[in-house]
Amino acid sequence: MNKTVKTIHELSQLVSWLLYRHIEAIRELPLRIIPIILLLTCSTPEEKNSKPSIESVKIKGRIQIDEIKYSGPPKESWIVTGIRDTVTNDLAKVREVEAISIDDQNKALKMIAERRKSGEKNLDPSKESAKILAADYLCVGNLQNTGKVLRLNIRLLKAPDFSAEQTATLDGTLDEIFTLQDKVVESLLANVDAKMTPEERLVIEVFTPKNKKAYEVYVQGLEVMDTNPKKALDLFLEALKLEPDYLDALHWIGNQYFVLSQYEKALEYHNKRKKLLEDKRLSNFIDYADTLDNIGRIYRSQSKYAEALEYFFKAQRISEDLGLGKTAVYAAIINDIGRIYRSQGKYADALDYFIKAQKIREYLGLGKTEAYADILRNIGSVYDSQGKYGDALDYYFKAQKISEDIGFGKTAGYAIGLNNIGKVYESQGKYAEALEYFFKSNKIKENLGLGKTAAYASTINNIGGIYESQGKYADALDYYFKAQKIREYLGLGKTASYAITLNNIGSVYYMKREYCKSAEWAKKAVTIQEEVGVPSNRENLNAAQENCNASKPTSVDQEKKKAIDWIKKNNQWDDPNHNIVNDVTEEINSALQEKKSISIAFGSGLLKSGKAMKIYWKNNRFSMKELSDQEVNEMELGEMSIKTGTLKD
Repeated sequence: MNKTVKTIHELSQLVSWLLYRHIEAIRELPLRIIPIILLLTCSTPEEKNSKPSIESVKIKGRIQIDEIKYSGPPKESWIVTGIRDTVTNDLAKVREVEAISIDDQNKALKMIAERRKSGEKNLDPSKESAKILAADYLCVGNLQNTGKVLRLNIRLLKAPDFSAEQTATLDGTLDEIFTLQDKVVESLLANVDAKMTPEERLVIEVFTPKNKKAYEVYVQGLEVMDTNPKKALDLFLEALKLEPDYLDALHWIGNQYFVLSQYEKALEYHNKRKKLLEDKRLSNFIDYADTLDNIGRIYRSQSKYAEALEYFFKAQRISEDLGLGKTAVYAAIINDIGRIYRSQGKYADALDYFIKAQKIREYLGLGKTEAYADILRNIGSVYDSQGKYGDALDYYFKAQKISEDIGFGKTAGYAIGLNNIGKVYESQGKYAEALEYFFKSNKIKENLGLGKTAAYASTINNIGGIYESQGKYADALDYYFKAQKIREYLGLGKTASYAITLNNIGSVYYMKREYCKSAEWAKKAVTIQEEVGVPSNRENLNAAQENCNASKPTSVDQEKKKAIDWIKKNNQWDDPNHNIVNDVTEEINSALQEKKSISIAFGSGLLKSGKAMKIYWKNNRFSMKELSDQEVNEMELGEMSIKTGTLKD
């Protein structure tokens, strides 16, 4: 114990001496840089051998920062967008409060606009969006820019009626914009009785840009992000060029590439942000967890489920270590994990994570939000996959009711819910009801301008499935091809959903007895499914290929040559004259001369592919088939098995 105290004392003396020696150099640095030096020279949680257990943080409130009204020179109107973004992001770094994202606010405002078009005229967009998003506090304000002085008047309104208020007037200049934003954050935290830790304050300093021109260009990108994603991307890239360590710019560049379905570029920039956070020793803070979550979502969109889970679990652990295990952010992460397990067919695990996310939102009093409705839809989808259609419909209709009650009855999420209900009715053979819900779903998406999205393609695919079940093959193919083209347009040609559509096209051709076309599409589907690691439709491919082969005219000599050539080419020794190759060739010649059937099964150790295969004579031709683990066990297959018998074809 004494030794530890002595070591710390000595370290303190050393730091004091260094500061004394370099005090003149430090005086020359901007005030906001000094805390960064201290952050980088002090130990961080990741450098300690053990971390103390952290209790869940008690959240003092969910705060929504509304759009700030502006009066002053038009060319500087971007200032209010910047203040709103910075204050929201800074509050998100403070564990004792939850900042409602501007993205969520914009979604709510779009829905409110739809409601007003439908006749609900007496809606206050600010207060209504705060109610929809379950905000505890709503911050509204106005900025007066005289050209020399910035005067910001803010009011903090409290739920449920958002009428009681606290006010503050803060002055500053454009050159001191970051200081003014700090004052807003400090004022809001004081009014909700929340505190910012020294570590959190230092993190905010690290995120603050040093180049004001970079900040201005970045904010201009935020202003056009929803209406012109490509222009926003260009502006964010320009801001990053002006300030290469601009963490927020890296975040939005990655997100814009994701919106544009350019997944590799999205990964590139989110990974750059991840590396920069690590270099700045910020890998134990919520922004690092957020970056990991974004990377996981990109992998999920690419159907790379193992990689997605790896990043989601890392984000989950960091959130838990920060004491954020009972927050909306944490609920979103574990909801993402549940979605991966659902895609992998691990329904018990998926249900476990979805229900955990559901309970957290209920604990937070967020049971009347669209995010909660989405979790209910996810739970319903698991029951749907398990064939528990009554339970599935129960959860789907509960979700739809919540969406309707909060005015989200014309949203993309609501449309997905309609699609899900249609899927259940399809599984029950209620095709008329299923089509009704599918068409309702797509009508909403079309009205929202979402006719070229993955969700729209999914419903188009489902409509094709109904027509296939009804034997309307031309209509089925028409819808399947539409779904295929949309996914290709979005760059989703290597995903599990795309493979499902390809398999469906193959299924229609199979029903039309066009077996070779069926095999062609089924092979494309299986190739993708096995690449991304999801259950494949190889049985469909085998059946289609077998019938395709049977439909082609051939001779015994041609078939024998095909079989022997295949064995010579695919054996692990890469030797066409190997003893085993010669023995198998003799067995084939003998069986065909004696007009017997023959089936040769090769264990995984005999072939280059490392897979167990069977080559067999049927319908006057040889066919090849990959053996499943179950078939290998049932055959008690060792290295090789050769069976001959009476010719039945």
